[in-house]
Amino acid sequence: MIYGLLSKVVEIIFLCAFITGILTGQLSGLSEAVSGGLTQVGETVVMMAGGICFWSGIMELIRESGISEALQRVLKLPIRLIYGKRTAGSTAADPIARNMAANILGLGSAATPAGLEAARELKRLSEMGRVEKRSLTVLVAMNTVSIQLIPVTAASIRAAMGSSDPYGILLPVWCASACSLLAALAFMGRGERE
Repeated sequence: MIYGLLSKVVEIIFLCAFITGILTGQLSGLSEAVSGGLTQVGETVVMMAGGICFWSGIMELIRESGISEALQRVLKLPIRLIYGKRTAGSTAADPIARNMAANILGLGSAATPAGLEAARELKRLSEMGRVEKRSLTVLVAMNTVSIQLIPVTAASIRAAMGSSDPYGILLPVWCASACSLLAALAFMGRGERE
């Protein structure tokens, strides 16, 4: 449904631009802007795909090499505080830890495979009554708030677009991450009381 709505919005924008181009006699300028924009989109997608593939590979190496167990031990307390005691001791703790690490490093889509694995495991364990029922909701909320200490993906996009200081966004990213995390935790805590 949302994709249908978005496609309609894009169609309306394109139609308005086309009509405006005809009425103002700037149809050639519109054509140049569309072709130039498509080229820029293509370059950006290729640049981002390379980064996503690289970091997804690193996350897979972390899982295969056994480093994820050490990561799970390091993140055990935050997982326990955020997801609950039973979740921290479950089989879902490993993909949750990898997902949290990828999000903290700002790896964007590289966090998705571990997040999907964690979601499947949390759903399975929740249906069996082995983890708190809210664990899956917490996972979705934690991924939505995007806690980032090092915004690698955003910085790489800024660098590709010619920024002289791609990591100049650290302070705003930290503030936004802290505010969104606190809001999500407060909302989830409120939901538990109701």
